[in-house]
Amino acid sequence: MVERRKMTTTRALEDWEIQKIFSCVNGTNAKRNEMLLLVGIGMALRATELISLKVSDIYQDDDYVKTHVTIRGETAKYGKGRSIRLGEGMRKALAEFLKWKRSNGESLDVSAALFVSQKGEHLTREALFLLIKKIFFSAGID
Repeated sequence: MVERRKMTTTRALEDWEIQKIFSCVNGTNAKRNEMLLLVGIGMALRATELISLKVSDIYQDDDYVKTHVTIRGETAKYGKGRSIRLGEGMRKALAEFLKWKRSNGESLDVSAALFVSQKGEHLTREALFLLIKKIFFSAGID
C-alpha cells in the first residue's frame, strides 16, 4: 500500500505575519534578505524569477531604477515573460539597496546577480528556501 502524504496548500500571509517576518530578518546579510522578501512579496515573484534577477533588470547605469522590470521567459513559469511595474516605494527601496551593494563592494555590472550568495554568485533556490524557512521559523509562522 502506498502511503499518501497530506497535501498542504499555500495561503496569503496576513499583514501581521508579514510584519513579524520582517522583524525577524537579522544577521550579516539582513539588508539582502530584507530586499529578497520585499521584492519577492511586493512583485509576487516565483523563487526562480527572484534569484535570477540581474542588476540590469532593475538598474540603469545613470543611478536610475527602472519603472518596469521584465521577467525573462527563461526564468518564468511556462516560459512566458512579463513586465511588472515598480511603484515609487519599491523603486526607492531598490535604489537604497543598490547603494548598499555598492558600499559593500558588490558588483553593479549589468550581468551581476542582484541577490548574491556569500560566494558572490546568484543565490540558489535551495539557499533561498533555507533562508525563508529560517526566517519563518524565527517568526513562528508555519
